[in-house]
Amino acid sequence: MILKDIPSLRLYLLRMINIIIGGLIYALGFNVFFIPNDFLGGGVGGIAFILTHFFDITPAILIVIINIPIFIMGYRNLDKHFIISSLVGMTSFSFFIHLTSGLVGCLYIPHEILAAVYGGLFTGVGLGIVFKNRASFGGTDIISAVIKRKISINLGTTLFLINVVIVGFASIIFEPYKGMYSLIGMFISSGVAEKVIAGFENRLSVMIVSTEHEEIVEYLHSQNRGATLLHGEGSYYRDPTPVIYTVIPAIRLAKLKDFIYSVDMNSFVSVTSTTEIMGHWNQRHRRVYQKD
Repeated sequence: MILKDIPSLRLYLLRMINIIIGGLIYALGFNVFFIPNDFLGGGVGGIAFILTHFFDITPAILIVIINIPIFIMGYRNLDKHFIISSLVGMTSFSFFIHLTSGLVGCLYIPHEILAAVYGGLFTGVGLGIVFKNRASFGGTDIISAVIKRKISINLGTTLFLINVVIVGFASIIFEPYKGMYSLIGMFISSGVAEKVIAGFENRLSVMIVSTEHEEIVEYLHSQNRGATLLHGEGSYYRDPTPVIYTVIPAIRLAKLKDFIYSVDMNSFVSVTSTTEIMGHWNQRHRRVYQKD
């Protein structure tokens, strides 16, 4: 049975493959860059690494053990589709952590700051791929989601506080500067993950209020860009005021603004960043505003 938010079995399988690939990249970041230098990634992976210094158990097994009660809690409180996808993510991460364990120490890195940067880059790409496919690696992500649902605390704030506690313990067990490098890696990982989720081509939502709306719409069409005309009303004189809404790549903004101001110096333009877009403009759905 295909899930409601997935239009086809092919897309569902593609999503699972992407989650598994994300688990592989995330595991490589840990084994090649973080673990050889006693750095921590965020969440359960970091907790498992700390526990390996007290128990003779591989990180892969510890990740599964720690996640069992967390997934039970998540299954009772969160969306079942998210939990199932996250289970795939956690399993792939645990499997690849074990499979690539032989790579620990295989790469000579002369400066620890490089290990923190590249470890953050790899784990960030892995996280971004998994999050973009509506899943997680379990652990603290699920705990944060449950806390947000129960007491409405921001998810990012909860994750940050949990990671600070993890790094604090690591600073006690290892040398304090290791915790500082770990925070650098976590910071880079978070930024890269956000970039992967948003897409490397930044897109902008643009709203335009202008008396020359027909010319601006025709210009957008000539650039193969779609637009939606919203029927607005001025707040002072209550005159009908068409509002053009469109989404464009960031690199095209300057050219669009130049055209708008060339036809109407009194136009009003609002630009906001857009993190995710679904669907596409189709010539068959083209509509041109007509004055009454």
